[in-house]
Amino acid sequence: MKKLFIVLIALLALGALALPGLIGAWLPGQIEESLEQNWPDATTVIERGWFSTTAVAQQGDSRLNLEFQHLRWWRGAVLDASGELRLTEPEAQIELNGQFSLTGNLQIKANSDRIHWAGVGTNQIDQVDIALDLQRNGTSSLKARADQLNLADPYANELKLQTIQIDSQWQDNN
Repeated sequence: MKKLFIVLIALLALGALALPGLIGAWLPGQIEESLEQNWPDATTVIERGWFSTTAVAQQGDSRLNLEFQHLRWWRGAVLDASGELRLTEPEAQIELNGQFSLTGNLQIKANSDRIHWAGVGTNQIDQVDIALDLQRNGTSSLKARADQLNLADPYANELKLQTIQIDSQWQDNN
């Protein structure tokens, strides 16, 4: 019985050390494929590690910095990501956080103090918070909030909205 327990502990320890490396070998290809599809003109640099992977994508002054931590079991995560997206048009600095949990759930959060884009008048959104939660059972939710939205058209008409909130939930029927 004691030998079985030792073998079980050794297998768990080996798995805990090998799994982050396997994630580190798989993740860069997934990041590159996603960036090639969604941001084909960006220059991408990915640094793979045993316990973490970093990705930097840049096109002009727009830049994406992401850091992925592999197998953070004490946080209940297979992948834990954080980073920043800086855009020039629209002008924004967006903080990103995400987690793919051990249970198969995916949570992504994005927030920004201000998103501003060119136009005749003031076009901007202030204090934006977005949270996307995709559950393994097919239940998903999207929550978005902004303190203020200003839109202007070429005829000097302006739309100003205060405290915008969107709460949406849906179920996958497959």
